[in-house]
Amino acid sequence: MLCRVCASNRQTEFASEINVHFSGPKGLDQPSVFVFPRITVCLDCGFSDFRLTADELSVLTQGNGTSLSSKGTNTLDECRFDLRDCA
Repeated sequence: MLCRVCASNRQTEFASEINVHFSGPKGLDQPSVFVFPRITVCLDCGFSDFRLTADELSVLTQGNGTSLSSKGTNTLDECRFDLRDCA
């Protein structure tokens, strides 16, 4: 499978643990949620993506009080992140 950003075929899958924090003032009172997806990383441009399990997604949806789709995510079963944004 080619990278969706740079079309490289140099992608590797890694185990990960991600601590998700809820945003905004209301998020300060909510505990963060640990998720443990397999993450695919492009070794050329750094684009990364992963899929959450239904259970992890349910915890995020219930803890935030809104659905992820209202935050701009296209579907409730998939979240994508670009690790270059974290630098």
